[in-house]
Amino acid sequence: MKRCVLTAVLAATAAVTAPPAQAQDADATAVALADGRVYVGGSAFHSGDLRSSVVGRWNPQTAGFDWLERVEGALGSADGVTDLVAAGGYLYSVGYGNGGLVVAKLDPDTGTLQRACGPTGVTVNSLGTAILPGRAAALGRDLVVVGGTLALPTRGVIAIVDGGTCTVRASATIGGPDAATNVGFTSVALDASGAPIAAGFSGTDAALFRFGADLLPGATRTFDLGGLLGDAFTAVGAAPGSGVAVGLSGTALYGQCFTLPALTADTRCGAGGRRALSFGSGGAPTGTAALTRLASGSWLVGGSQLGWGTPAGWLARAAVAAFEPAALEPAEDVLAPSGARVLDPFPYLPSSFAAVAATPDRIAGIGTAGYIGARRPFLYSARADGAAAAITPLDGFATAPPAPVEPGPPEPQVPTAPPTAPAPPAAAKRPALATARFLRLAKRPDRRGGFGTVALACARACSVHGTYTAKVRGRTAPLGSTSVRLRAGSAVRLRLVLSRRGRQRLRRAQGLPTVVRFRVTGERGDRALFQTSVALRARA
Repeated sequence: MKRCVLTAVLAATAAVTAPPAQAQDADATAVALADGRVYVGGSAFHSGDLRSSVVGRWNPQTAGFDWLERVEGALGSADGVTDLVAAGGYLYSVGYGNGGLVVAKLDPDTGTLQRACGPTGVTVNSLGTAILPGRAAALGRDLVVVGGTLALPTRGVIAIVDGGTCTVRASATIGGPDAATNVGFTSVALDASGAPIAAGFSGTDAALFRFGADLLPGATRTFDLGGLLGDAFTAVGAAPGSGVAVGLSGTALYGQCFTLPALTADTRCGAGGRRALSFGSGGAPTGTAALTRLASGSWLVGGSQLGWGTPAGWLARAAVAAFEPAALEPAEDVLAPSGARVLDPFPYLPSSFAAVAATPDRIAGIGTAGYIGARRPFLYSARADGAAAAITPLDGFATAPPAPVEPGPPEPQVPTAPPTAPAPPAAAKRPALATARFLRLAKRPDRRGGFGTVALACARACSVHGTYTAKVRGRTAPLGSTSVRLRAGSAVRLRLVLSRRGRQRLRRAQGLPTVVRFRVTGERGDRALFQTSVALRARA
């Protein structure tokens, strides 16, 4: 039950979780229209990388890309684009990589990554747990992004991304303590007040969530679409006072109308505010569904229709349909005469739309055709009424070069140091005055009091004085001593022997921790000290 709901999230964001089988495998998952330009995003396999995000600007006049580039969000692992947003004069790419929320900021004219979002122009935001981002929307000069955590039980994630730095400014997670309360968000829209409306699932039902400006949860509504294995909304849109969410349940595509800000069912769309949507007779919707609002107020839905057609027979084919704003009846003034169209961009290959977008003079859809391992992106474009439609294969994703990065500020000039006289040659290193090694230290002295040997060597003429002391009744008591003078370069071995008085003190105490210390003094006053300790015990 939960597995189906989680699959809906993955399908809605068009994320590729398995590495492709061939180097030419590419997919398209996002489209944005701004200032008369068409921006597309997706991912492709590149040599040495599991998957790389790809972003480009398509020029309808030249039928080619002005620029098409790789935007690396997670070099060495899989990353991809889940949405494109035009805001504040920049193009933002939102996607996934290494379990984080990847945001890149590009100059829309040149495709140059902006260093305000880091030295590479890309920021990977960690939200404390691995997430899969979904769709995004412009919130002034910032972005609002939704998604879900990957670990069970899943939780819905919503984040406000600073448009200046591409970093998460605020975030919230929604979910329960067990798998029965899995929550995930797939899409987001803003109501008239600027409050985010997140669509997705809660438990086994499709769900809508409204958030305040501080991301505190407001209204929440769940909707049972009738699916046996769980339901989810995959897209949502908002209009003044109302909104629409779409989702598939089995082989049926539903549009759920709701009021704003309460999120209650809008019965103008039928019982429970829900209406079954169609791409036309002769097939059944399949896969996922995307949604955008047209300038006329009608809704454009993109997805896929499984049906019979020539020459390939049964196949899933990309499909679009338009619906009136109030009751979701077919909008026959768009995509005339039926308000829907099933497309066949590649006759023998399955195809589907991942995203749709619209401006007052243009509609566009982005999708992918083919099978995993050899997929091919395509772009659908038409006038606002659906006339003069064209489908264009998008090549070059797999060979796109890395995106250029905005040059950094010039390095500060380091003043040239004035010439200096060469340093005098280093003085020859003087050898140490003396070395010493303590040998064969015994814990029980022999009959004459001997308990070890010290090997001494002096590089220069030296005087050596050794003492053996112990604490007796709180005072330092001598146990013996020895002295010797050495010529330069000579060495000697001295036996360590307790004095008669020292042997008597050891017998009375039965045991004494003894410090052995040798002081070496040179003719010019240089000195060295060698010290060790041994726990002496009296002979039985």
